[in-house]
Amino acid sequence: LINLRPVVHGADIPRQVLILASQSSGTVQMTKELNNLGIEIGHETADAAWSYVRDGTISWFHGIRFLTEPSTKEGMLTSIMGICTDDFLSNMFNMGFHPAEYGPPKGKCSYRSKWNSCWKNECYRILLNEWGCSIKGNCDVKFEYNIHQVRNPLRTIESLVVKFCIGGVEGEVQPALLNYAGALFPFHNFTQDSCIEASSYFLLYYTEAMIKARKRGEISGFYRIEETSACQVAEMAGLASLNTTVYEPNFHKIQKICNAEGNESNPARQ
Repeated sequence: LINLRPVVHGADIPRQVLILASQSSGTVQMTKELNNLGIEIGHETADAAWSYVRDGTISWFHGIRFLTEPSTKEGMLTSIMGICTDDFLSNMFNMGFHPAEYGPPKGKCSYRSKWNSCWKNECYRILLNEWGCSIKGNCDVKFEYNIHQVRNPLRTIESLVVKFCIGGVEGEVQPALLNYAGALFPFHNFTQDSCIEASSYFLLYYTEAMIKARKRGEISGFYRIEETSACQVAEMAGLASLNTTVYEPNFHKIQKICNAEGNESNPARQ
């Protein structure tokens, strides 16, 4: 008899962990390392209906749930419009956000089309629901643990410059970064910055927002990716204790892999 894992979708069943990290801070690497432990972690997606992400998500954009909303309705609308633009697809490939990552669309948008009026409406709905939802305590998808991953900031800025600067550190900022940075942190005028300045402020404001969330008790802790193994991250996510593991078989997986004899040579420890 095969015991299939139950479906995990929506707000009824919490996920194990949400790991927040700015772009270019090693999220792809940590996703792969946690997957190697047998844990279903998605990179920039929480859609457990279509992807194997029933244990959690590593994401920079999910950090929006810890951000303070713009102070006025007009400001909020301007910020949302800055992300859910008609040329959304030109930004999507650089910024990694699409409303489909939050689950099947309420408006029943077709997955055959990557962007149209239906997906635009879904984008508006997602941002209205997600922006600051952790502060308000009304997020649709719940995670038992929220953790902040950080990387050496100079290395992170270096990677952001390579990704978003046209013509070097003093060159032009890619429109995708300007759109998202200006929308998420509207108190700063990124259009006046050089590219390295825009990248640095973007990282600074994102990191400060996660630190504030940690002080509010919404994020349980942080780790430096250069110094932390996947097993240590799993422990921070509550997977080293049966009492704090959402899906019991994951506890036994972690025990077997991370506490195996000769674990110093175990890839999960590297």
